[in-house]
Amino acid sequence: MSKEKTSKAILTAALKLFSKKGYSNVTTKEISEKAGVNEVTIFRHFKSKEKLFEEVFEQFIFKPNIPDVNALNNKNPKEFLLCMAHSLYEIFKYNLSLIKIELKNEETSIDKMRLPLDKFANEIKDIIIDYLKKNKEINISQPDIFTINFLSAVWGLFMNNHIIRPFKPAIDFNTCIEKLITDLLE
Repeated sequence: MSKEKTSKAILTAALKLFSKKGYSNVTTKEISEKAGVNEVTIFRHFKSKEKLFEEVFEQFIFKPNIPDVNALNNKNPKEFLLCMAHSLYEIFKYNLSLIKIELKNEETSIDKMRLPLDKFANEIKDIIIDYLKKNKEINISQPDIFTINFLSAVWGLFMNNHIIRPFKPAIDFNTCIEKLITDLLE
């Protein structure tokens, strides 16, 4: 197997195991068995389990899949927020395995491993705050607090639909987010 294929096999195996069991409960031996490689190969490719974990995030990270920011800036506030909400929701759904890893890591206190999620959240927060400050159609006195509330609502809807599922029947994301944005902008 080529070096590239070996690395990809290790990363894929690690992603599956970390998302299922959490960082602390996975051994490099388990990862090597699932990837079909020798355990030493993991250390040759990634140096340590921690570096492997970081690389899983680098390879499969929540790359902000937001439409062109310049195009977004031309939208009215409701369209902008709807577009951001839908994009975020799709990113969260696509990265469900990584979110599960992150949630398990919180339980096992791997604080420095939170950086990939924190970086993503701050990038998105900055895009929204910048839009709110520049847009003349909207007057929000504290764009940072508004943005945190908005992002928390999107995250909460995602968590309710895909992780904890407390509501029966399941809530409809589109209906909820549209109502929220309408209420926020009034």
